[in-house]
Amino acid sequence: MNPIKLSRDIEERYRRYLKTTFYFKEPDLRASFEEALNSGYLSKGPYLEATSVFKRGQTPRKLFTHLLGSQPDDGFLKAIDGDRPLYRHQEQAIEGVLHEFNIIVTTGTGSGKTEAFLYPILLHLYREFQEGKLSPGVRALILYPMNALANDQRDRLGEISERLKKEQSSFRFTFGQYIGETPEDEKDSWRNARDHMVKRLPGELVLRSEMRKTPPHILLTNYSMLEYLLLRPDDSPLFDNGQARWWKFFVLDEAHQYRGSRGIEMAMLLRRLKQRLKEGGRFEPFRCIATSATLVGGEEGDKVAVAKFASDLFGEEFHKENVILGETDPIREGGSDSLSLDEYRFLGDVIREKKEETRGRVAELATKFGISFSQNEDLARIISELLQRDCRATNLRQLITSNPTEAAEIAAQIFAELQDNERLPALSELVELLLKVKDFVSNAPLLSARYHLFLRSIEGAFVSYWPQKKVLLDRRTQDSQGIAFEVALCRECGQHYFVGPKDFKEGKLVEAIRDPSHVGFGATFFRPIEGTVEEDDEDDGKATNNKQVFQLCVRCGEMGKSKPKCGHSSLIHVVRGESPKDEDRADQMAKCGACGYNAAGRDPVREVVHGSDGPHAVIATALYQTLPIGRKKVLAFADGRQEAAFFA
Repeated sequence: MNPIKLSRDIEERYRRYLKTTFYFKEPDLRASFEEALNSGYLSKGPYLEATSVFKRGQTPRKLFTHLLGSQPDDGFLKAIDGDRPLYRHQEQAIEGVLHEFNIIVTTGTGSGKTEAFLYPILLHLYREFQEGKLSPGVRALILYPMNALANDQRDRLGEISERLKKEQSSFRFTFGQYIGETPEDEKDSWRNARDHMVKRLPGELVLRSEMRKTPPHILLTNYSMLEYLLLRPDDSPLFDNGQARWWKFFVLDEAHQYRGSRGIEMAMLLRRLKQRLKEGGRFEPFRCIATSATLVGGEEGDKVAVAKFASDLFGEEFHKENVILGETDPIREGGSDSLSLDEYRFLGDVIREKKEETRGRVAELATKFGISFSQNEDLARIISELLQRDCRATNLRQLITSNPTEAAEIAAQIFAELQDNERLPALSELVELLLKVKDFVSNAPLLSARYHLFLRSIEGAFVSYWPQKKVLLDRRTQDSQGIAFEVALCRECGQHYFVGPKDFKEGKLVEAIRDPSHVGFGATFFRPIEGTVEEDDEDDGKATNNKQVFQLCVRCGEMGKSKPKCGHSSLIHVVRGESPKDEDRADQMAKCGACGYNAAGRDPVREVVHGSDGPHAVIATALYQTLPIGRKKVLAFADGRQEAAFFA
């Protein structure tokens, strides 16, 4: 997948959608509208950004051995990638929690915050297992603001459980996702119990009934469902009959979302939960963990405010020392030489095909960069060292790390020797290569990159008649000497109308009021007529009582039934459209004056404003069709559950 090409494809599909959705009858305006869409107004980007390289710490094998006093069994360590070094902030979080501190992990997206809270929980469960105390009962509650994030965590826990089984570890743990979709029992066809049971992951409890009977060690849910769990008598087995004593960890993922009224609700809910557990027999302190990518702006002074925020949210003690930030490593300086585009392509082929017969040419490139290696050295290691010494690749990594930059600007700097039309494709190929090659010290890719593309929604179209007739997508882009009028289009024939305020009679033509609660809510539509106004202008050939002809100055916007007093000579005639008699349709028109279309009592015209559903469907479809088989996933966010459900 070429993200830069994909960005261009998405832009083009979006433009085509707008061109076909909003049709101007007049050829000149239609051409001007297409020109405005192609002007670059609709999109920004793509931008290219690389995440920071975080400092590495100990491996889980070494750290867990130190914290437990003995080495865990090999199967457990293999299940959690025990020989892969942790990030330093992950190590600090694990140590902090195991030393009985409440912590906040606030590092960037993709920095491994999940391991920062999951590994301490698993280590606690493993310690109970060693002591023979690992009976059914909730030890950790992980709260997510949305089910999509909980689904990802479910998959992660399932993978670890699968590895424990594969590596024949005697340690096992259970987990359950208790949300609205969770079936009551195996007979719950309304919630598709059969599908849930077929897709059950190792160690997973998928039915509400089995979670009540044998509560899972790790419970995944959202704050709305937690409210129900505390209220419903059926769910009391999770808290009562001695089960409360096992509860220990409260984890809030994406904690920055719990601000304002939502934060107050969550704070009160957590206090109710703790009170319920204390009444049920929990006497030991709770361990609270919060994660967020945006709580701290990177300044040490922010830590005090964040610690207070967490203290207020959980009702537990947090200190500024418990706020863990990510520590980054600088990118290693490269040499003075750079590979050519053809050489990058060759290395990409080697990585993909892993053919030993290419070793000779790789050796030549390595020698050119002063890299010595043994006869049996892994090709991937040689290529990794080669790219880390490559000046161009190093400059790219340094340029975009934590610094989103427009791809075209980066390409011009990194591949200055190439022609303009060759630079972006070359940049895409180099980025793809760096994504596939690992740094064998950290075991992380040389580049962890993401692309950002921004598409602008259309919030109206405006037509300027002076000094020349053209369509604008933003009133602010109009010529300083003229004026632009908001237009609406007939859904049937594409005739354009100027949109003015309700019951407009004369004066300066301004925008209509769209707020239904305002006393002036409504709109009046005026159809421009080039040249002389004929008596039989209505399509039925008969003059009507509500037909009103005005003269409009297209230079200043002054309008009246007689010639405006502004003194300008740039005048056109406009005909006021027929308004519906129904007050509820005050912002609509009865029928199109050009073709007679009445939309069967609905609004026959519309402003050049689209809802979110059409464009989002176009964008999501373009993304989905381009993604490779097995990775066809698109995550879409909406302002509320109802909007998200409707879009889905």
